[in-house]
Amino acid sequence: MITSLLIGLAILAGLITIGWKITDLLIGRTSWALQFALAFPLGAGSFTYVLFLLSWAGVPLTPASVSLIYLVAVAGLFGLSALHGPSHENWKSEATKGTTLFHSPLPQGLLIALLALVLLFDCVISVGQAYAAWDAVAMWGIKGYGIALEGSVFAGRSWGAHGLAYPFNIHLLVALFKMLSGDPLPASKLIFPFFLISTVLGSFAFWTRRGVPREWASAGCLLLASVPVFFVHATNGYANLATACYLVLATFVGAEAVASGSRGGQVLAGLLLGLACWTIVEGMFFAAAVLVSLVLARYLGSKGEIHWLHLSLPLAALGGIWLLFYGRYGASGSQAMGAAHAMFASIRAGELNLYAFRMILGYLRRFVFDPSTWGVLFSAGFLMAIFGFRKLVFARDTVLTAAYLVILSTGVVSSLLFYLRSFVSEDFYAYLIRGFPRESFQTAFLFAGVVVWASGAQLAGWLKGPSAEV
Repeated sequence: MITSLLIGLAILAGLITIGWKITDLLIGRTSWALQFALAFPLGAGSFTYVLFLLSWAGVPLTPASVSLIYLVAVAGLFGLSALHGPSHENWKSEATKGTTLFHSPLPQGLLIALLALVLLFDCVISVGQAYAAWDAVAMWGIKGYGIALEGSVFAGRSWGAHGLAYPFNIHLLVALFKMLSGDPLPASKLIFPFFLISTVLGSFAFWTRRGVPREWASAGCLLLASVPVFFVHATNGYANLATACYLVLATFVGAEAVASGSRGGQVLAGLLLGLACWTIVEGMFFAAAVLVSLVLARYLGSKGEIHWLHLSLPLAALGGIWLLFYGRYGASGSQAMGAAHAMFASIRAGELNLYAFRMILGYLRRFVFDPSTWGVLFSAGFLMAIFGFRKLVFARDTVLTAAYLVILSTGVVSSLLFYLRSFVSEDFYAYLIRGFPRESFQTAFLFAGVVVWASGAQLAGWLKGPSAEV
């Protein structure tokens, strides 16, 4: 058991190494928080995508072949780094140096200790609970084990539910642990809290780069980590939290890259969006919404520069290749395609199901402040929005404009996806209660991102004096 845990931690460290080097090559020096936030999701998604392409090409996935592929990938990244060096772009911000709410480090230390305790508890519960929920076992866990046992992504046809209709990012991550350690612990469940940790760290990096005092940013991280539905999804083996992680990090990185004209940052944002497509079927719609939002922010914000190929090509390449596979092997048995056919058939028959939008609005009105789902995220968030009203309304900022647009566009996509499902759901309202929160993770994370930034920047402005005000 201990050996399995150590191998599991080594796998995580190996994936983090890949992501770390990719970040280094694309954006160079950056804050420790952003570097660590990007390392795991970027390394995990990139490596599983390589395994997918090789498996599709007929390469058997065995412990030996996977280890060799990893060594070649890491050697290639270190070789590129030696030849060209890290990116000359400097993403290391000194914006918050010296900006603190307290003279003593004790308050921030206590907040960090509480945050670490919550995240550690996430990891323990996740490993102990294992693959207990239906989606986790039928769609992700069993398929991952099947791929490990048969050595091919095509094992997904006969293992678990829904055939080959879902991207393989989570499946192949689970398969890595099964192949290399047997996964008796199971350490593969650590990947889910690690996606939450990455999202929380990415939020901290975004806030501190935007001038938020570190104590306020640490409190924001604790707020995110303690949201009940985030906590549950860091332990239950579903893919929604992982998808949200990619989308949120892509928004934070992409917004700053567009505002500054950073080529490497825009490549990184496009890669993260492509990996969102690689994690869940609806990821392609959310990724498209984020991409459109970033482009619009360039023209609606105060400054910015779009490098079209840098931003769009990684998304098009990763998402496009997966769609080719999906169209050939997975679409015919896909629930999503079945729902789409039912929707078009109903619309042609004059049944528009407009009641679905009324029910979605009714659900939001009743449950957005539900403490058992969202904790105090939205209640505290709206108070922070009132406190930071001046920043939210009067700050002419491309990054803030992008965040607004992504919150709006991803919220619209979530609603449209549930409108689509209203055509095949027997009890639509019950389905809303069960499923709408997890489809709204990226919107909720970014809402927190904006209100913590606005309120924290307002505090920092008061600390620095009138010259720092908008």
